[in-house]
Amino acid sequence: MLSETQTLQTLGNATGPARHKLQRSLLHGYDELGNRTHTRMPDGRTLHWLFYGSGHLHQINIAHPQLSDKINELKVSGVKISDAQASEIRKSV
Repeated sequence: MLSETQTLQTLGNATGPARHKLQRSLLHGYDELGNRTHTRMPDGRTLHWLFYGSGHLHQINIAHPQLSDKINELKVSGVKISDAQASEIRKSV
């Protein structure tokens, strides 16, 4: 696991002190080949990178935390962002 903290400042006088700061932390996970497999975002969502073979990227998706609304019990599991396929000779299509 690798943690990353980003600090963002509002625009203004670049030489003066920041008026407002926004800090957020990201948590990254990697497989044994060094491929990033997931990133936990500050809002609770998780980006997943799915690989096959020796590290070929197959899919990127985002998983939302399970949301419970007392009115309609909304449940969201995940959304596919990108999907890559390869032909029989491993050329991307």
